[in-house]
Amino acid sequence: MPIYMVRWPELRVSLVSASNEKELRHRLDEVADPGGCTYEVYDGPLWVDFELPVEVDLGDREDKRRPLSPEDVKIDIGELAQDPSRLMLSDAESADTGYEMCEQLREFAFPALHRVLEDPPGGDREALDPETLKAAVTEDLQPLIEYTWRQAQLEARNDPEAELMKRFGVTVKVGAFEEQDSSSDDRSGKPDGEL
Repeated sequence: MPIYMVRWPELRVSLVSASNEKELRHRLDEVADPGGCTYEVYDGPLWVDFELPVEVDLGDREDKRRPLSPEDVKIDIGELAQDPSRLMLSDAESADTGYEMCEQLREFAFPALHRVLEDPPGGDREALDPETLKAAVTEDLQPLIEYTWRQAQLEARNDPEAELMKRFGVTVKVGAFEEQDSSSDDRSGKPDGEL
């Protein structure tokens, strides 16, 4: 099953597995309107770590020859107490594979920021000024601007299909009403890989 890199309109990228583009649209619709998303198949390295949102303190063990006992460990369940089913993403960039994955995701989802990081003014990535970074992030917000334009176009319509799309909170045909008109291509006029 392919894994897709999905760029949402806001500054967010997801890795989503789906057997095809139709299933991908359905999966994205579980979270939000996929209308402003672009995607492509991801075939790069994959490394994702999850951890429980708890703080563990092993204390100051004086005798390292003695194994830990349960009494040595102090646990603060903090956020886990509020949501016991929660897993947090941890820092995957610490592994070389995780770093490569993040580089590929950034190049796809945030190309302006990627360009600045790959070829920083003055040649020093560590010396990037905040204004240069802000300008790159502003440029990478273009999908959000385009998405809000698509939302405004939908709001201006009052045909039955538009009313149904508004009711479902989507700007593209997704879900049950998608089969109503399976003969038309709802991606016409959009760049390849755009939902």
